[in-house]
Amino acid sequence: ESFTSSPLSDVNLSHNRLREVSVSAFTTHSQGRALHVDLSHNLLHRLTPHSAGAGPPAPTIQSLNLAWNRLRTVPDLRDLPLRYLSLDGNPLAVVG
Repeated sequence: ESFTSSPLSDVNLSHNRLREVSVSAFTTHSQGRALHVDLSHNLLHRLTPHSAGAGPPAPTIQSLNLAWNRLRTVPDLRDLPLRYLSLDGNPLAVVG
């Protein structure tokens, strides 16, 4: 819930040491506004999907940069209205 009350439309968390991130962290109250998230150049081995159900709606992430992490499989991003996704430089072994 790090960005729940945030008016941001661009979130750049690149070049850190993040290992795991939940997609739900980017859910905001201002649904409908496109959100651009850069998580490139981290140590991500997992991106936890948004849990559908009784919780808040899925974040409106339209651009997601996951380049140069440690992802071995393509994360479950079904609930996101993505228009751009970068997975460059990951050791992907499985595309489901």
